[in-house]
Amino acid sequence: AATGQAGWPILGLLSTINLRKSQAPEALNAEGVDGLADEVGLLFLAELSDALQTADVGALTRAGAAYLNRQAGLPTSQGSALASLTALATQALAAEGVQERLAILQTMQDALRQVIGSAAELDVALSTRWPLWALTQMSVDGFAP
Repeated sequence: AATGQAGWPILGLLSTINLRKSQAPEALNAEGVDGLADEVGLLFLAELSDALQTADVGALTRAGAAYLNRQAGLPTSQGSALASLTALATQALAAEGVQERLAILQTMQDALRQVIGSAAELDVALSTRWPLWALTQMSVDGFAP
């Protein structure tokens, strides 16, 4: 939230890097790294793509919640932390109250600290096929002055 309030565009920068990498498919993560080697991940990405193309925030929220529910029933070795973070970003984007949005963003921040601990891990996170950075930016933009 402090990032959004300060108007510092770090998430926009990360989103732009991710977008640029997506324009060079060889720069993207392998499907397995992004959790796209299974039906749960593929279904979530398809639902996200459809919702983003129609700018349907409700569909984004439902897709994210459905993914998190599906993941809850799977072994922890399946899926992708980046996919789960993307699902959380959809929930933050749709959060109705400031406190709810802040709580979700705090959870995301804590998880990102666990997932990204080095420059190489940041590169993997920026090379994802998931719209994590754009959705996170959209969630934080609500706090901008």
